[in-house]
Amino acid sequence: MSLITGSASGIGLATARRFLARGDRLICLDVDRAGLQREFQGDENVWYADVDVVDDAAVRQCVETGVAFWGGLNNVVTAAGIGGGEGIVECDLEGLQRVVDVNLMGTIYAVRHAVPSIVESAGAGYVALISSTSARVVGRSSFPYPVSKAGVAAFGMAIAVELAPKGIRVNVVAPGPIRTAMTASPGARERLEHLVERIPLGRPGEPAEVAALIAFITSPDASYMTGAFIPVDGGLLAK
Repeated sequence: MSLITGSASGIGLATARRFLARGDRLICLDVDRAGLQREFQGDENVWYADVDVVDDAAVRQCVETGVAFWGGLNNVVTAAGIGGGEGIVECDLEGLQRVVDVNLMGTIYAVRHAVPSIVESAGAGYVALISSTSARVVGRSSFPYPVSKAGVAAFGMAIAVELAPKGIRVNVVAPGPIRTAMTASPGARERLEHLVERIPLGRPGEPAEVAALIAFITSPDASYMTGAFIPVDGGLLAK
């Protein structure tokens, strides 16, 4: 059984599809109820709920309800995220807070409520946190997004050490430029085109390519991997 946040679109949706193909049963959370219904309504292997990951109490209730529905939990993937923000002087503080709340605090809330269920029902499990290459190389991005994603990476390293004795492995996935709805806006498209010029493979990635890695690190085949920061970026960080 797997919990996936941000599962109505982008990397979260691609991961949900990949997990369903391997026979998982899912708890899918997203703020986009219409997207969840469009993708998962009628699928007997998916329990889903629309929830804003910045609402700690609501996330806890959804996790507990989903775990009770399936009778356990093994994996967590935190794919919920947003872009946005401006430079340090121009930055709107409400916008800054929203980016940090969704990308970092939403990740923390999902993990903190999922871990007790993994320990209780499985005794071991896997956590994949979605950060970004911008946590390491900012480029032309405005600062709130890379700051929030750097926080996700640091959180992943910290809990990998904390949770290892419990049999829970934690790895951080760092996508580079990926074709999603978040990179489709005019400003995001401009940044994407700028980054593509620096990518050795010469193209953006696809959500399914990130999902393939997530499927690997949340499987027994990656049994000796924990605490890793893994780019999926076409060689961007290597250049």
